[in-house]
Amino acid sequence: MKVRSSHLVVAIIAVVGVIVVLALVKPSGEGPGKKTLSTTDEFLSQVNEIRESGRGSTITDGLVPSTEVDLSQHKPLEFSEQPVSMGTIARDRKAEKRITVKNPGGLPIDVMDITTSCNCTLGHFERAAVRSDGRRITTIEAGQQETLVVTVDPKLIHGFHSSKVLTIMTNDPVQANYTLVVSADVDPEFSQDPEFIDFGTVQRGKGAEARMRIVQLTDDPFDITAAQLEPSSSGSGPDAPAKESPIELELVKLPEAEWKSPQRAEWELVVRLLPTAAPGAIDVSAWLVTTAARVRDFGIAIVGSVSTFYEVVPASLGARDVVTPGQKQVAKATVTGIVPITLADATVTGEGLTLEVAPRPDDPKSVDLYINVAPDAAPGLKNETVMFTVTGDNQSVPHAMRAFVSVQGQAPAPPAQ
Repeated sequence: MKVRSSHLVVAIIAVVGVIVVLALVKPSGEGPGKKTLSTTDEFLSQVNEIRESGRGSTITDGLVPSTEVDLSQHKPLEFSEQPVSMGTIARDRKAEKRITVKNPGGLPIDVMDITTSCNCTLGHFERAAVRSDGRRITTIEAGQQETLVVTVDPKLIHGFHSSKVLTIMTNDPVQANYTLVVSADVDPEFSQDPEFIDFGTVQRGKGAEARMRIVQLTDDPFDITAAQLEPSSSGSGPDAPAKESPIELELVKLPEAEWKSPQRAEWELVVRLLPTAAPGAIDVSAWLVTTAARVRDFGIAIVGSVSTFYEVVPASLGARDVVTPGQKQVAKATVTGIVPITLADATVTGEGLTLEVAPRPDDPKSVDLYINVAPDAAPGLKNETVMFTVTGDNQSVPHAMRAFVSVQGQAPAPPAQ
């Protein structure tokens, strides 16, 4: 077979082309801590190595490999302010603040989403591109910066202070998510003096009372219509069934003659801690119900602690199993004092249950209290209140606790003689 000269020329050109291509894709060299990435596959392979070492993220979508990238020197995004303080904002309009986000690293970083812990606080970048899947993506090129706009809506803040978290989700191969705390104070509709109720430490059985002065600060009139232990949004209100609580609230609108400024109404909130409050920490809220446009419910913290010279274990009396009429000592509690104690005036509400007080002869600081079931107790769940007085340390303290007993059927008849 004869080889034409034209065929030979074509073959030579093809061989030269292959040599040129191989030369172009061959790595140009490596230095300490640096790798030349000639293809996307090589770049993603290095990202995977970082992830497997525990330093990487799980997001790679959108990363564009550079011709030469030193990932060991990668730097996270930098925020011109972190955390972000909005200061005091107006109560009737949204507030905005612009934050500069800089990319000091060697890779372009895509911001794919910004989530929030509350819709009252949002964030978005001024510049964004919409991808084919509908996502808004902001690419921060290496060495460049973009502007993040933080918006706070006071109408969605139920109070005068706010601290929320924005989470900025990126495809950064080392740190995928960035958190940004945004705080704001809202120009208040009214003031409280003091800002919250602190009873301090109160001795059990003594009770306590605290007062708060509330003063209108706006020119727009409004009223505070109630003070209750649950927000109005919970469904409770003045006509709701009363719940047992060691706290009592009283709200009084002061006469206009006692207002410090004309047209600025004032109220007094009286908070009472009842003598029957159980020992331990106090951590509840009083809720003011108002007609103000922005603040319909406003929570006021009530804190403190109740101490005593004795403790009751467990805090309530309950029978583990279903019991029958006439059964004895179905539940037990022990009252233990730091000094010798006695129990008196022990009673239980309702019918079908009785109390048995059993002082310990060998331990004058402890008294056992038992629940007995009366022989004629009707079947059903008994949810009653046990009350008694503990005396010791030169004082007497009333105590109340719950008792839960389920009575089923009648006691079996004794066998015939």
